[in-house]
This record gives sequence, structure tokens and C-alpha cells, in this order.
Amino acid sequence: MSVAAPPKQPTATTRRAAQAAEGRPWRGPTRPYDLVKEFTIATVLVTLLVVALAVLLGSPDEKAVTLQGWAKAAPADFVLTTVTELDGTSHTAGYGPPYNHAADGQKLGPLPLARWGGYRLPVDAATDFVIAPLSEVPPFTALSAALTQWNGASADQQQIWASAYDTAIGKAPDADPAKVTAGDYGPVPELGRAELALAQSGAWTARWAGRQVSTARTTQRRCCSCKTVSTSPAWHRPSTCRAASGE
Repeated sequence: MSVAAPPKQPTATTRRAAQAAEGRPWRGPTRPYDLVKEFTIATVLVTLLVVALAVLLGSPDEKAVTLQGWAKAAPADFVLTTVTELDGTSHTAGYGPPYNHAADGQKLGPLPLARWGGYRLPVDAATDFVIAPLSEVPPFTALSAALTQWNGASADQQQIWASAYDTAIGKAPDADPAKVTAGDYGPVPELGRAELALAQSGAWTARWAGRQVSTARTTQRRCCSCKTVSTSPAWHRPSTCRAASGE
């Protein structure tokens, strides 16, 4: 078996000849090249490609759903959700940690990670989303009486009223609170009507967003952290709530 000879190392003369050749100017064929033009074309093509992909694959730019929009588009559903907050059967009330003890919360397989994180943001759905906000509204007769009756009742009685009204709405035609049969629902129907009227007026949207709402007689800036709400003289009129609940 023959063994290849090792390559010859370049000599000093060879290296000098190579360097001299490299230093000579190019004498072969050439053609013009516009770097600015090439860069401009590449930039335009990439921009068009990005725009096309954004149109085809980008997320839709839909407007956010507000409480006012929800209450106007589906008043019956809004009232039903209010009632489920009161009787503790809403998704919020039954979420679990970090908000409440109603469930185990989110898990990773058998690991209750949410429960291990603790209950850092306690939420009482009935109080935080219905009773407390309504208590901040300048009172009118029907709402004041409903809040007084609710706050004066035991927790068991409150549950009985809210659960009965929740069940009655489920049995009503089209699940419409306006078509519920008569029954002992305590102040729950009036609380639902007031909540709906305020949402349809835009007050709840402003409250939770912390924005300013102005009226002819009253201008108040409120925010969720303050647990206060913008007010309007129209809310003093019970007819406003009755008209809104009739939708």
C-alpha cells in the first residue's frame, strides 16, 4: 500500500509571487452594481411581504366588549349574570384561587398550582360586583329599599332569594327576566333592574375603567381602586331602571 507524499510547503519565492499577483489591479470583465438601488428594492419587497402576511395571518382588530355594549345587546343575559353573582353560581364566584375557596383552581396534571399560590386576590362576587357598586349610587326609593332588605337578611335568606330567581329565569320564555312568573324573590329583581340600568347608561363601563363621566349637574371622577362610581341625576328616577329592564 502506497502512502501519499505530504504536500510541499510554499517557498519564499512562491509566496512573493502570489502576493504580487494579488496586488495587481483586476483586468477581467466588470459590470456596474448600484448598492442603493438593490437595498431599496429589497426593503420594498420585504415591507410588502410583511404587510401581506399581517393581513392574512394577523389577529382581527375588533372593538373590546364593554359592559354597556353587553347590557344593551343582551339585557336578559346581563341580568341573569347579575343574579348568578348573587347566588354564587357565576364563573367568577366559582373560580377558586387566587380569588376564593369555591374550587381548587387551575391545575397542571395532579398539581394544584393555583391553590399552592394562595388566595391573594379575594373576591366576593355578590358584594364586589353587585351590592357594593349599587350602594355607591345616589339612592332612589326602589333601590334603597332593595339594598336595605338584602343587607338586613341572613346569608341563607339571600341565597334562597337569589337561587329562586335564578331558577325562575331559567324557566321563563327565552330566559327573559321580564317574563318570570311571580314568586318570593325578595329584592333580587330590583337589584337586577338597577344593575342593568346603570350598565346600559355607561356608568359601569366608566366605573371599572376609571374614566370620568360628566352630567349637567354632577361631574365626579371615580375609579375601581377607590370603590366609587360616577353619578348621574337620571339614576334617581325609578322609571329609568324600569324602562331599561323592560328590554
